[in-house]
Amino acid sequence: MMDWMAIVKCPRCGARGLTLNSKSDDDLVPERGEANCNQCDARFPIHNHVLDVAQHNDTDLLTLAGLSNYLPMLPWGYENVWRPRSLTMLSGEPFPIEREIELLNDWLAVQPNELIIDLGSSTDLYARGIGKQNADATIITIDMATGMLKAGRKYARRDGVRNIAHVRAPAQRLPFADALVDALVCGGSLNEFRSMSEALREARRVVKPSGRMFAMSLLQATSLLGRIGQWNARLSGITFPTLDEFNAIIQSTGWTRERHQVFGAVVFTLMKPSVKG
Repeated sequence: MMDWMAIVKCPRCGARGLTLNSKSDDDLVPERGEANCNQCDARFPIHNHVLDVAQHNDTDLLTLAGLSNYLPMLPWGYENVWRPRSLTMLSGEPFPIEREIELLNDWLAVQPNELIIDLGSSTDLYARGIGKQNADATIITIDMATGMLKAGRKYARRDGVRNIAHVRAPAQRLPFADALVDALVCGGSLNEFRSMSEALREARRVVKPSGRMFAMSLLQATSLLGRIGQWNARLSGITFPTLDEFNAIIQSTGWTRERHQVFGAVVFTLMKPSVKG
């Protein structure tokens, strides 16, 4: 696995490279300690194997739905209640997690020693799905909710996945240098970001010209009942673009859609950097 700290960008001075002041034999992030900027000597805390590089105003980027991820019981409910059933409900057909992860790994086609970023990772569903099949990859999960990141590490350990680093940071201000990430994934969080365009633009900034991005996101419902439900969800800041609107956002943020598949209100998309991006 690569030295992933070498590509982390200090959110204060913008310099590339942080140094961990403590090491762990079997963790990409130690249980506690600090990471220091090699340029400005800024210090970023590590608690419970989570590196926190979020800044004080980064919570301004969160919608009400994003802020709800801070609730203590939400990581458990997300992992054990909502996520195992969500795509079956939203797609209108049987869609277990195993089917979703199979599609993820098939489309993403991770190569040996690649660096993968999971945006809005929640409890590591996508990161674990990749890590189980690609033990030599380095996966970094990005989320603003510490509880989600801590739960993600717990579930990763349970599943025997040890190649995931957990970082608290916003998807709209990724703490990575330009054009050094092999691939990014996002399992449903695009709709919750305050600006889907801003998050996709940041993803485009950090990805290699030869890289790609896999996303599962939600579209505007076609049924009356579905639209009523989405109207309520919009009150919390969640957005539901039409397929044409979503494709326009992809194109405007420097990506090209390679393939996509729609299941009801659910769309899976594989993107690659556009030439002019």
